[in-house]
Amino acid sequence: MKYHIQNLHLVQPPQQQTFFEEEIQKKLKRIERILKEYPKLPTLAVHIKKEGAEYVITLTLPMLSKVLLVKDRGTSAVLTVNNALDTLRKAVREQKRVERKDYLFKRKQQLEQRTQQGRQILSQLHQESDAENFIHYLDQILPDLRQHVMREAFRKPLLRMLIKENKLKINDILNDLYISIYDAYGQLKEAPEKLNLWVYEIADRKLQEISERYKQEFGVERDWMPAAETAESEELTANAEEMPELVEDLDDVSYHMKQYAWDEILMDAGLSDEEIEQFETEEAEQTMKQWLREQDSYALSVFEMHYLERYAVAEIAHIKGKQEAEIEQLLQDMRTRLINYLKEKILS
Repeated sequence: MKYHIQNLHLVQPPQQQTFFEEEIQKKLKRIERILKEYPKLPTLAVHIKKEGAEYVITLTLPMLSKVLLVKDRGTSAVLTVNNALDTLRKAVREQKRVERKDYLFKRKQQLEQRTQQGRQILSQLHQESDAENFIHYLDQILPDLRQHVMREAFRKPLLRMLIKENKLKINDILNDLYISIYDAYGQLKEAPEKLNLWVYEIADRKLQEISERYKQEFGVERDWMPAAETAESEELTANAEEMPELVEDLDDVSYHMKQYAWDEILMDAGLSDEEIEQFETEEAEQTMKQWLREQDSYALSVFEMHYLERYAVAEIAHIKGKQEAEIEQLLQDMRTRLINYLKEKILS
């Protein structure tokens, strides 16, 4: 992360100038960790002014939607910039949270507008019995649907086993599910008000039906997954931004889901800024990913829908057919388990 210092010569005695700059470099590494997923790292401007015996340090950092400004004063330039950078770090974390929340809100609004506008087109395509374009258009207005279905399918032990053994193709599951959505849409008297929630509800229910159907067809009883396969399967939850390729050699597929905002999750768990900073390390991130692998598939699905797919508690409850209080309690329990796990693995 770059920085620019104005009037460094004002820091006296001269040997303090080195300590001043080293302090900036050290603290900037902590700010850079917070902004790790930021589109472009901003450049910090440090302005030094001398007023009598005091140093006035002004920091400015241009973030995406706001320029952060912090000013501090004191008789020691090094201590003053240290305090100013600590204040800036907290402001950066809060601003990042605000920007992320604003972005996700706008994205969700766009999705809802797109699905609202798309209802008429879907209805028209269904009336014309144009299943192919119906499915294609559904993909356009719900771009995360296929990825959601694939993750959920891979978490069902039987389906994953059959795919791994080439007895079943992921495209077969997707096609079966999309045809079911098309058929169910035709049974509606009118298009659902919340089209995306209705589609996800149908998708989750149909996946379970597909799993039961293949269980009978192949004569396989399997409702568990060996530890090695569980770990491999839950790599799906690590990070991703792109749709996975639909290839049959599943061991060679790299799934890049939207990344978890771990600091947001830790804030939701009630941790302070100082406590969160303890877990902003590569070791802690790997530990959190390991924790994900150890969660049961249903809890992880809910956790993922909330923190990756950004569905509200009420929306998840609707899709899963549960009470809101039950979903909220599950999320709270998972956050508590995550904190306890981190403290055990990192701090003990």
